[in-house]
This record gives sequence, structure tokens and C-alpha cells, in this order.
Amino acid sequence: MAMFIRTKTSPKTNKTSVQIVQSFRNEQGQPRQRIIQHIGMASNQEELAQLRKLGEYTKAKMLHHNTPTLWSPQEEAERVLKAKQHTTETPPERTRANILALKEEQRMTTGIHEIYGQLYKEMGFDRLLAPTRQKAANRTLYHTVMARLAQPESKRASVQRLARHFGINLPRHKVYRMMDRLNDTFIDKLQRRVSTHSLDLLAGTFDVMYFDWTTLYFESVAEDTLRQFGFSKDGKSHEVQILLALMTTRDGLPIGYQLFPGALWEGSSYLPMCQSLARRHPDIKAVHVADAGLMTDANLTAIEDEGDQYIMGARLRHLPGHLKDKILDTSRYRSVAGTEYSIGVFRHNGRRLVVSYSPARARKDEADRLRSTDKLLKKLKKSSNPRAMMGRGGRWKYISIQGKAKAVLDHDKVQEDARWDGLHGVITNLRNVRAADLLSRYRELWRIEESFRIIKTDLKVRPVYHWTEARIKAHLALSFMAFSLVRHLGHRLAGRRLTLSPEVIREALTHQQCSLIRDTETGRRYVMPSATTREAETIYKAMGVRMATRTHELVEED
Repeated sequence: MAMFIRTKTSPKTNKTSVQIVQSFRNEQGQPRQRIIQHIGMASNQEELAQLRKLGEYTKAKMLHHNTPTLWSPQEEAERVLKAKQHTTETPPERTRANILALKEEQRMTTGIHEIYGQLYKEMGFDRLLAPTRQKAANRTLYHTVMARLAQPESKRASVQRLARHFGINLPRHKVYRMMDRLNDTFIDKLQRRVSTHSLDLLAGTFDVMYFDWTTLYFESVAEDTLRQFGFSKDGKSHEVQILLALMTTRDGLPIGYQLFPGALWEGSSYLPMCQSLARRHPDIKAVHVADAGLMTDANLTAIEDEGDQYIMGARLRHLPGHLKDKILDTSRYRSVAGTEYSIGVFRHNGRRLVVSYSPARARKDEADRLRSTDKLLKKLKKSSNPRAMMGRGGRWKYISIQGKAKAVLDHDKVQEDARWDGLHGVITNLRNVRAADLLSRYRELWRIEESFRIIKTDLKVRPVYHWTEARIKAHLALSFMAFSLVRHLGHRLAGRRLTLSPEVIREALTHQQCSLIRDTETGRRYVMPSATTREAETIYKAMGVRMATRTHELVEED
């Protein structure tokens, strides 16, 4: 089975994903491919080259079963702290040592703690638990978040890996004891701290807020009040899940999140999210942007009653018949200069309905439908039992049931679906914004979709291995802290016109290392920094953190 690097450009965002793909042959001997790991998303050629390089490194690591060293967050943080406080880069006098007497005691990763640790303090995370009364819990919280940023794993796996391979003294019961302190009061305080920090970065106001939701699955079928079966965005309908709703700014900075039972319809998550935000920041007024899953008359009316504005994805096929007929007649749409789009503007319940038609989108919709029907026909050849078709996602809409026990492809449904190829609409109460600008703002929802990719892929928040409601909430709080640090560091770098994916940043920081060297003749200990990269230098400079570049003596604390 061959392994190779594949790049794929999204027509929706114009970003290029870099993936490690493995080719193989199935049981019938047919060639197939599967994604082994998603490396990241590139927005320009420079970042694409970096991701390719990272992909080649990761592929080589997989082929040779060689995992990069991850040292104890606790141990490396303590050593780095001592080195920073008690040494200088330029010793007062030049010292001599017998090179044959020098012995490396340990190689330590320093970048994660130096950069994300600095941001952790700036955002006030070190004060979320009472610093004096909960010193040990604060320390464990800090190291747990740093460990998730360095190499996301389950709490059990992380503790076992560190204890077995690196002699890390971070007992699992201390991690769980710390998690038990992350109650609703802590979570509310955390979200207030994050949203305030985001607000400060944007000069005290949010002009746009993006809302979206996703599902997080458990490797379990045991239901309770929070973990429930429901529509899964991960295609895990056979496992219980929870619903995660998220709010971000236009720049992708987090504002808040909320957990809901897995069986809840996503539209019901919207108003509670707005209420929690209003409670934390009653003076914030911004344009709400969300997809069609959150669009209901009740939600729109509630926003209007609060005096807020919105741009929501419209469910075009659920509109009244006379309005659908007008929407489907694209001959009256006007073209948008410089684009292939054409736009039609309509009125519905006193609100503006803006619908765009794109030939490129139409071709994509047609290709997606053909792919879905082809897969469906293959499954129908194997079995026409309706039960076998359950849980098949969007393809189910093309099925009709004949008699009591036969599922067939309904060609009328396929033709009806084809009439809507290339059409997309938004509904809004904004009156003085051009239709093209409304659509442009709505399309920036990709930023929150990118946020979910970071949460799920880069930070590996799922599957969730906890089963009590309190521990599930604590796990999401830890993940939200890590996500907030990732997003705020990305924003800091963007201010310097440097766009790096979270995985590229992690790669740069985890390879920012130093060697602890002992002179066996004199007993003196020295810190020798490893070679650095241009990305790491830029990250350090953006954070205002001094980067050690020379070997210096490590002065132990008295």
C-alpha cells in the first residue's frame, strides 16, 4: 500500500487542503484511496509549500513508526522557567569546558510553553481558578492545556504515554480532580474572559457575529440527558452525541460556546446562545450571521425584538409556491460585475430575500447529485429493504417506498432537486446594504467552519471518552481554552501578515527545543538551543518573547 501527499483546492474558500493519502485495493482487487491524516489548509503558495514539507515529514514518521518526542509539560515548564529567570544569554565571563566531558542529559521542547504559555497568561487563564487556594489545580490546568496544544490525546492516553515513555509525574487522578473544579461557574467565567479579550482586540465592538453548530460523538450507545442519538455531522448516527454551538467574530476569534443534548434540533440552540451572550455583554450590537439550519420565524422575530440585525441562510424549498416560482425564474436576475453570479431580490414576510445563481455552483450541485444517486443505486442493487437505507444522509431524499418493504429511486424527486442547482439565498432585515455585500458577508461563514475543523481535527476534541455530564463539560472547557489560544495566536500573526495553519504553528513550536548538557568534570549545566526556523522566529517576535540563540549556563535556584 503506497502513501502519498495529495492537495485539493476547495472552490468554496479557494483554500488548498494538504492530506496524506494511502492507496490500496479492496476485497475485489479494485484500487481505492483513503485519507490517513489531514495536514492543514493553505491560503497561498508559501503556506502550501510549508504544508507539503510538513506532510512529507509526517509521512516519513508514519512509515518509520517514529513519533517526535513530547516531553513532560510539567518538567519542561519548570526547567524553562528556571532558565528564563536565572540565566542570561551572554555570561559575564567566557567559560571553558572539555568537550569530551560534556553529556546531554535531556532534550526538551520549549516552544509550546514559551509561546502559548505567554498567551495563556495574557488572556488571564492563570487566574480562572483561585491562585492561592487552588495552586495545584491551576498548575495542572495549565499543563493539561499545554499538553493538548502539543499533542491532543485522551486524558488517560496522555497520562499513560507520559508516564510509560517519559517518566512524567502527572497522575491521572490529579487531572480528573482538576476537571471536577471546572464547573458551570468556571465555564461562565472562562467564556467571559475569552469574549472580553476578543472584544479588546477589536477595539471594543463586534460588527459581525457568526453562529454555527456541530456534533461530537462518543464511542458509546448509552443515552442520558445530554448524550443522545440525533443527526450526526460526522456520519456517526449509530453512536450517541452532543451538540456544540459556537459563536465567533468575523476574524474567527471565539466569543462563546454552549453544549446541548444530541437529539436537539439545531435551530433550538440559537436563542439560548444569544441570551448567554447578552447576559455577559449586554451592550454588544452586531449583525448575526448563520446558516439555514438556524432560520425560523421564531428566531428571526426574537432577533428583531432585540433590535439586532441578521443575515441568515434561507430555506428556499420551504417557501410558498408563488415565491418559489419567481426564484426559479433566473432570467430576471441581474449579473454582478466582475463575477459569474447573478442576483434576484425578493420580499418575504417584510424581509429581504436575496438569491444568487452561479453556473459553477450548478455544476457542482449536479456532480454531487450524480455521485449520490450512483452510490444509492449500488446499494439498492444489494438490498431494497427500507431499513438498509436508513441513516444514509442526504441520499435518503431520493428514495420512495413501494408497498410495504421495497425502496426504489424516485426519478421525480431527482428532477425536482435538479431545478435548484446553482441557487442559494439569504434572508435579512438589513435595508441599506447592497445585495452582493450581503452575500459576501454570508460567505465568510467558512471561518466558523474552519473553527470546527480546528476543534475536531487539530485539537481532536472527539470522540469524547467521558460519560458524566460534569466531565463532558470540563473536557469541552479545556478544548475551548486550547482553541481560544490557537485562534488568538493566529490573529496576532495575521497582524504581521503571516498566515500559518495551527498544524504548521504546532510543528514550528514543538521543534523549538533545547538540550540540557552537563559537564561531568565540573558539574556545571548548560542549555544549548536547537536550530530555529523562520516561522518560529516570526512567532516569537509577534508574541514579544525572547528567543534564546546561544548556549548559556543554567543557574539552579538556591
